[in-house]
Amino acid sequence: MAGNIDHHVGRRIRQARALRGLSMEKLAQALGISYQQLQKYEVGSNRVSCGRLWLIGRTLDLPIGFFFDGLEDEGTPESSGDEALVSRRTINAARQLEEIEDPALRDQLVAMIRTCARSNQAAS
Repeated sequence: MAGNIDHHVGRRIRQARALRGLSMEKLAQALGISYQQLQKYEVGSNRVSCGRLWLIGRTLDLPIGFFFDGLEDEGTPESSGDEALVSRRTINAARQLEEIEDPALRDQLVAMIRTCARSNQAAS
């Protein structure tokens, strides 16, 4: 069970880092650790200490709870495997969407995406 949690936390670190647009090198440098150590955290092969997780959350401007979101009460991920991850394309699109300064335009684009997704679901 602990291994499942370590993998889940690692995936959430990778997801948060990508959403913030940080490379592994930049985050590792900000944390004062090696690129390889961060990589081990992200794949779940090394467990992240409480203090290090707090520092990661602070560096990424996220609450500690973010890294545990999606775990069931039993400590296992709600969904396993890559389906629990957000695709790189989705992360990049979300980041670019947030860069649009005009809130009305941003809302219109979100509405258009929602309409397209619903249309696609209806066709299936």
